[in-house]
Parts: sequence; structure tokens; C-alpha cells
Amino acid sequence: MPIAAQGGVDGNGLAKTIRRFNRFAEAGKDQDFGRGEFPFANSVSGDLTHKPNPNLGPLNAPPYYGLPLEPAAKHAEAE
Repeated sequence: MPIAAQGGVDGNGLAKTIRRFNRFAEAGKDQDFGRGEFPFANSVSGDLTHKPNPNLGPLNAPPYYGLPLEPAAKHAEAE
């Protein structure tokens, strides 16, 4: 996968992750992060014509984008 190589990500691992996510999208429920479990969210947000879940769609049509994420600590002091 070109985007994986450009981002320094293992292409096979990315492809495996996308296949897994697409299975979740087809089922309408994300088993990793719980998206699709709350009926209220599914009735007021996303593409309400998309079934089985308006908030989950497969990753099967470009364009695709990637960006680096790095951990950061944020501290705010209350007075």
C-alpha cells in the first residue's frame, strides 16, 4: 500500500487492519471501539441512509490520507 510506505507503516499490517474494520462496517458494529452500539447516535448523526450503521462505512474508495500522531501530555492547573 503506497500510503503505508509513505508514512513508514507496515503495509501488510495496515491492509489487515482495514480488512478487519471493513468487516465491522459490514456488520454495523465496531468490536474494537464500540461504535455502532448506541441507537441514539445512530439515529441523529452520520449518513442516515447508510445501512446497517450510519456512522460506519468501509474503507474501500480513495482518496486516503495519513498523518503522524505522537503522544503528548497536557497539564492545566486550576486556580
